[in-house]
Amino acid sequence: VIMDNFDYLTRDSSILGAHHLDEFIRIWAEYDPSATGRIHYSEMYDMLKNMDPPLGFGSKCPDRLAYKKLIRMNMPVDNEGKVHFTTTLFALIRENLSIKMRSAEEMDQADVELRETILKVWSLTGKSKIDLLVPCTPSIGRGRLTVGKIYGGLLILDNWKQTKFGLRPALDRGNFFNMIDKVDNPGRDKGDFMEQGNHYAVF
Repeated sequence: VIMDNFDYLTRDSSILGAHHLDEFIRIWAEYDPSATGRIHYSEMYDMLKNMDPPLGFGSKCPDRLAYKKLIRMNMPVDNEGKVHFTTTLFALIRENLSIKMRSAEEMDQADVELRETILKVWSLTGKSKIDLLVPCTPSIGRGRLTVGKIYGGLLILDNWKQTKFGLRPALDRGNFFNMIDKVDNPGRDKGDFMEQGNHYAVF
């Protein structure tokens, strides 16, 4: 759906154009040489920092700003800690073009409205792709790990490190990722940071 309708999604070529899709595919392939359609969320972060705006974040983007963007994008993470190509691409388009983007407490309703719009515009192909384009509540809700929850946690950690309590030795980003990857208790809500619906307000 995204591939066939990229020009429609990016009507303002001064902001985002079809040539950015080629760049995204090329750089994604460097992290996914087997073309599985999935990469680890930490590789996704590095990829977006290595991809120039407007689609990527760029190497000069401060980590805190990148974390806030990823919190809004909030893609689901599978059991291997990976994110999907299509979900990531559409989340980037949505973020950069402000397509149905609202405050955290209103994002659930915005998701519903966007899903309805996609099904109206792409009535034939949208049904099979809708959960990839705009993940449904069960895949990003309570108890499910998402990019937004992971980087919300990192933003909280970064804020804590700037307080007097954070002057003592603390976790860095790599150790934080390792902690998340080692969590294997399915009964624990691994992403339950500052919850407001399915999206997380930490700024």
